[in-house]
Amino acid sequence: MRQLIAYYIKYHVVVNLTLIVMIAVGLLGFSNLRFGLFPPEGIKYVTVDVRYPGASPLEVEEGIINKVEEDLTGITGIKRVTSTAKESSANVRIELTSSAAPDVVLDDVKTAVESISSFPDKIEAPIVKKEEILNLAVTIGISSGDLPLTALKDVADDIKRDFLAEAGISKVFLLGLPDEEIEISVRENDLKRYGLTIADINRAVAQANIRASGGTIKTSQEDVLIRTSAQSYYAAGLQDLVILARPDGQVVRLQQVASVRNQFADIPNDRYINGERGVTINVFATNEEDILQVAAFAKDYIKTFNAENTSVEAALVNDLTIGLRQQLKTLTASGWQGILLVLLMLSIFLNWRVAMWVAVGIPVSLIAMFFLMNVFGVTINILSVFGCILVLGILVDDGVVVAENIYQHAQRGKSVYQAAVDGTMEVFPSVFSSLLTTITVFSLFFFIDGKLGEYFSDLAFVIIVTLSVSIIECFLLLPAHLAHSNAIGADREVPRFEKFINRAFEVLRTKVYQPIFNFSVRYPASVFGLAVLALAATVGAIATGTAQSTFFPNIDRDNLTAELKLPPSTSAEVTNAQLIAIEEAVYRVDERLRERRGSDAPVVLSTERMLGPGAHRGAVNITLLEGEERGIKAFDIGEEIRAEVGPLPAAEEFTMFLANAFGKPISISLTHRDDDLEEIRAAKQQLITALQAEPRLKDVTNNDETGVKEVKISLLPKAELLGLNLLEVINQVRGGYFGSEVQRLQRGTDEVKVWIRYTEQDRENLAQLEQVDIRTRTGQRFPLSEVAKVELTEGVKSIHHSDGRRQMLVEADISSLDISVPKLQASLTQDVLDPITQNFPKINYRFEG
Repeated sequence: MRQLIAYYIKYHVVVNLTLIVMIAVGLLGFSNLRFGLFPPEGIKYVTVDVRYPGASPLEVEEGIINKVEEDLTGITGIKRVTSTAKESSANVRIELTSSAAPDVVLDDVKTAVESISSFPDKIEAPIVKKEEILNLAVTIGISSGDLPLTALKDVADDIKRDFLAEAGISKVFLLGLPDEEIEISVRENDLKRYGLTIADINRAVAQANIRASGGTIKTSQEDVLIRTSAQSYYAAGLQDLVILARPDGQVVRLQQVASVRNQFADIPNDRYINGERGVTINVFATNEEDILQVAAFAKDYIKTFNAENTSVEAALVNDLTIGLRQQLKTLTASGWQGILLVLLMLSIFLNWRVAMWVAVGIPVSLIAMFFLMNVFGVTINILSVFGCILVLGILVDDGVVVAENIYQHAQRGKSVYQAAVDGTMEVFPSVFSSLLTTITVFSLFFFIDGKLGEYFSDLAFVIIVTLSVSIIECFLLLPAHLAHSNAIGADREVPRFEKFINRAFEVLRTKVYQPIFNFSVRYPASVFGLAVLALAATVGAIATGTAQSTFFPNIDRDNLTAELKLPPSTSAEVTNAQLIAIEEAVYRVDERLRERRGSDAPVVLSTERMLGPGAHRGAVNITLLEGEERGIKAFDIGEEIRAEVGPLPAAEEFTMFLANAFGKPISISLTHRDDDLEEIRAAKQQLITALQAEPRLKDVTNNDETGVKEVKISLLPKAELLGLNLLEVINQVRGGYFGSEVQRLQRGTDEVKVWIRYTEQDRENLAQLEQVDIRTRTGQRFPLSEVAKVELTEGVKSIHHSDGRRQMLVEADISSLDISVPKLQASLTQDVLDPITQNFPKINYRFEG
């Protein structure tokens, strides 16, 4: 090492060339780096989605979930399987092991699903795909007080096309727009008048509204295609379709037995931007796209759009890049502050030239590190920027130690070249071992599985690479620069101020430090005792809760979400009214916060009211002023909003949610060895009661929802005498109430479904159901009540599985940011979960996340 240091000192051109190359390749690498919110995540999940229109969760579980889970058994690369059975749909989420090849597992899963031959007849084709990792960049709200939703949809579609046309943006999704459909609402009385059934209407529409080819006429001169083009894509074109033509010349058209209209699907999916009905546009960035470029394009687009449009307004509802930009500002500020402090302090205590060359090492090490970031595919994100901030102090310390020791050797009368070599070599073992120790500690993050390892490996990479580069700068370039400058040397004139500082340090060394050092050498047991005492005090502070600990810090955010869940039978109108009340409470809190801050600037920048999924659920997204400007934690604002909203007696759940990368602090899943759903529910209820009584927790929620009431139909003996079976009866009822999908029409980029069902007036109550005509195979008609028994029962909303067993998930948030989550989990295990397993021996629990 001595010869290498001497070589660099001797050949100063090599030093300058090395410095220039490090800066050049670093800047080149920086220009090619991508910005992301968090470190890129690899494909970790494969999903299987299956639509089973009209099926109950129990039917979905039995007909789809159980079959898929059974066929997935034995596939290599699967770590865990979680499934959800909902009304009309099934979702199976397959978590992969860290060593699994996603494409291989995807192919194996597809093969397994496609080999299942016992799926119910009415399911749609299963969709098997890798779950792509997307990072939400910005959310844009499009609203207008005058335009109907169809016009807003056209505007939103145009904006989506503009975004997708921009290079570097490939994922844009519209929310607040249910699927478009054509509904044929059949009137029961008119069906009876003409002796028709819904099946007749279905068949007539499918056969008349077509576009087909009839072959080719091959003439001597040309080929002529035979085609029919009688397909209508809107309701108006279907009204005159002939449904029935009798021998006497009577013709029955569709509009004589049904109302035909274009509409949005009756699925609650409404969005309100700052109180006005609107459409939300979510713009994502993939792992290969730059999130800051996406956000910058969105902001420029909004300005241009609002300047060109007066009837529609675009607003930036949420900007997820704020935190990253704040981190970059912090890094820039910390870098300049570090450089200025080095210049100031070393100029005071050593020499301004020494200070300058030490300060140069900070940006050079960081800039050179960017080159390796680009080579290894590391992005500039919140964690990697935090790593840069963290490593700044280490860079300063090492440079100061080396420079100061070289300076001292020069002051002893050595030549500047000898002082540079001897001074560097004297501290090389200690400084190098210190750097190596730090590198070794942070390298452990590369061996941690899961999201924690993926996230913090970027932080570790930045620190390790920067420190590795600093070894070159600190031990090769810095000594050479000092040796060729006038910063050191015994013959230089020492300024009066520097002499004063040196005398002061001499006094500090001889009068303060030396006596303490001598005491420590003479009585080592006392020093060891003090160290043990400090360690005990630290452990005691953590054990008693004086010093709090947590798995992942509660990072302040600039958005909140108020989530509301009402009883399943609640109408969309009632739910929306409750959400409006919550939104009004948010703005009342905003007024108070303005007064408290003494500023007219709002703390709440915008709100997005969302209805769905389901008529009984909704949420209000709240976008806040940037944290540095508002001066109030989002957590505290959320608590104030909660207090302003007050109790909601009708609500099953009301939570103020502050997003966390690792989910809610307390997340407990319950499973049963025998899949006894009722026993899982009993254990779940005991757990919820205990968590609600825990003062350190709030917002206790669970994924076990009670479904809307169900009507059970069972055949009477008369049905069997008439030759009816249960499948025939339920299919006829289903055709009128759930409806039947006749066609799917491609209208531009939208797939429009054509549905046939009874009118809303014909399916308003149970009495009407009992009077529905059931047709026998001989053409006879009987009311449903004569051939079947109709019973009203409680329903099931959804069923969840984890690794093939029924699962219930109970989650809760902490009531204060000062609460230690690991200690809380340990306390809950001992005081709550262990007693539950004693009461329910077959119940298993685990902390998720």
